[in-house]
Amino acid sequence: MTTRIEAVYEEGVFRPRDPVDLTDGTVVELMVHTRGGTLRSGATPDEVNRDLDEIAALYNPSGPEGAFSGADHDEVLYGVRGAA
Repeated sequence: MTTRIEAVYEEGVFRPRDPVDLTDGTVVELMVHTRGGTLRSGATPDEVNRDLDEIAALYNPSGPEGAFSGADHDEVLYGVRGAA
């Protein structure tokens, strides 16, 4: 089973942001993808969500030539093409 879970890393422990439907003691495998900062850096969850909405609004499949596309993903998020 694969489930996407958003978590916060605090004091050496990953703490899910929402309830998780797993039995205590279940062994899981984690793949960690950081979002380039922490909420403690001063950004509120609402500010983070507004930023994500702004990025999502950049994509317009019926937009003019040269509009944002999936090929621009790394450049928008990381400032360079082809970053991972």
